[in-house]
Amino acid sequence: GLDADTNYNIELYAEHLSTHLLSKSVDLSFTTKRPIPKLIRDINIRRISLNTIIISWSSND
Repeated sequence: GLDADTNYNIELYAEHLSTHLLSKSVDLSFTTKRPIPKLIRDINIRRISLNTIIISWSSND
């Protein structure tokens, strides 16, 4: 899981399900407000503007 009030830097890329080809990666920096569960599923990433993306998920508990 991810701790609350913590800065994270990750590398993000997409993988095609049938071919397993990877997209070019991008660096992503963010700060959590609340803790994020250790096990998550159904991750959805949407870009809503040039500098803003929304990452949503379901917890596995």
